[in-house]
Amino acid sequence: QRFGGRFSMIGNLAHLGLAYLKIDGSYIRNIDHEQHKRLFIEAIQRAAHSIDLPLIAERVETEGERRVLKEMGVGGIQGQLVGEPAPWR
Repeated sequence: QRFGGRFSMIGNLAHLGLAYLKIDGSYIRNIDHEQHKRLFIEAIQRAAHSIDLPLIAERVETEGERRVLKEMGVGGIQGQLVGEPAPWR
């Protein structure tokens, strides 16, 4: 389930039965240059970590974005940096 569009859901995360949590790509874009986005991701990271929920970042497109996310402890990434979208095989 993607997270970011409805911040009010944060209190319900532990009860949703999720396997992981994805961060909307709009919060990832230019995270290496926009400090305010890091603060939001840090808050999500703390909440997800407290209930053992892996965090995955969508639309990672630059090495700078990947580096910041890794430093922040985000568990996984998706996006153009790691591979083009492709059909299932």
